[in-house]
Amino acid sequence: MNRGFRQLERIVSARQAAIRTKLPRRESERRTHPLSRHCEVLSAIETRLSLLKMSIMRYADEGHCCFFAGKVLDEIGSVCRSVQSTNGLSIRPYKLLHEMRDISSMAVEHFEDVLLPMIRRRISSG
Repeated sequence: MNRGFRQLERIVSARQAAIRTKLPRRESERRTHPLSRHCEVLSAIETRLSLLKMSIMRYADEGHCCFFAGKVLDEIGSVCRSVQSTNGLSIRPYKLLHEMRDISSMAVEHFEDVLLPMIRRRISSG
């Protein structure tokens, strides 16, 4: 799952870069552009991935655990596919991102409440 997380990071980053190159430079024109909602959704995904990276992946990178939230990866992948397959005007960012936000928040909360104390005990005991 660590590899899946990294792969998803690269995919989101590449898609976001590709969309940003197609957007106008002026902010006023960007807001009304058909791809602006795509960019908004991908930015929200990138923010969630950063949150997961800061909370879970820093311990996974040090070898203390593995990324465990496969359902989060599945949901993010599903949102990415939805964004790619629709035109910008039919995307409702809040509705599309709601489930992903809930699941990723639960994963981070579970990690911090249950798994992180065990990892810290294991680290401190040597």
